[in-house]
Amino acid sequence: MGTGPEYADLVQRRDSLGLKDYVDLPGWAYNDFLFKALRTIDLGVTCDPPNGYNHSCTMNKVLEYMVFKNLR
Repeated sequence: MGTGPEYADLVQRRDSLGLKDYVDLPGWAYNDFLFKALRTIDLGVTCDPPNGYNHSCTMNKVLEYMVFKNLR
């Protein structure tokens, strides 16, 4: 979930691979949708490029996913 500079390209790639029925890319999500969705996700992927910052700390989005994963 979310958007960024690669979002449109990711949507286009998903569609060109015929994965639209299997991969949901909802874009920006607000709390009411986000909280419901986080409870249903089986796989969380963070694709931040490795660097000195994220090598030594955990991004909030990873922690949030972990919390909701345990609330099921």
